Amino acid sequence: LARGAAEQAFSQDESAAAHVSLGSVHAFYEWDWGAAERDYRAAIEINPGYALAHQWYATNLLLPLGRFEEARKRLHRARELDPLSPSITVSFGFLAYFEGKYREAIEDQRRLLASDPQFGMAHFVIGGCLEQMGEYPEALTAFRKAVDLSGGSAETIAALGHTLARSGQADEARLLLEQLLDRSGDAFVSPTRLAQVRLGLGDRLGALDLLEEAAKTRAADVVWIGVSPVWKPLRAEPRFRAVQEIVIGADAGSPHE
Repeated sequence: LARGAAEQAFSQDESAAAHVSLGSVHAFYEWDWGAAERDYRAAIEINPGYALAHQWYATNLLLPLGRFEEARKRLHRARELDPLSPSITVSFGFLAYFEGKYREAIEDQRRLLASDPQFGMAHFVIGGCLEQMGEYPEALTAFRKAVDLSGGSAETIAALGHTLARSGQADEARLLLEQLLDRSGDAFVSPTRLAQVRLGLGDRLGALDLLEEAAKTRAADVVWIGVSPVWKPLRAEPRFRAVQEIVIGADAGSPHE
């Protein structure tokens, strides 16, 4: 469905926006990174001043592939073109998070929240950084705020559950896992999110099973497992590497060891 909508837009208007949309489909749903890159580059060639093309090229392709320096350059260009965009600030936050520059990411997101305290993804980035630093009470506060502002998205609930489990609050983490499982009976919940909570609870085999399911069902969010520090405990596992290879390609994981 996503590809059909993007191709329809493309056929109606071979514009920079159409290339960006189709590039995102190639990246997140088909894992055809070469095709995605061609579309993002085409968008920028058509309209070099289109900030979103630079931002999405960085966020949707260069970051999952671990090409962090290229992503930084694209995001700087996006910020030059749209200096007030909060979503570009969040993209910089994810870049710093993936690089392990947690203090830098937190400071940047807190500056954003000073002017826009209801921007939920900034709270989400802060929570992820604080969790990796072992500052669990503060991380939980940030994630609970992200859950509230997102209306209870699976992404934010899974992050909260993972952190609860890591901080020793396994019972509450299991309740959130059950909540996600119940939701999956009526709507799609990515197996990646279930795997995240399972991993926090110490169920490595269960997490690997779910990541394999995510690859089989082409869950879009599995593209991040090679760069997100959440998955560090599994990176040496052959099954994890096999999932990365399916999603990213034969050299999956090499930039992130």
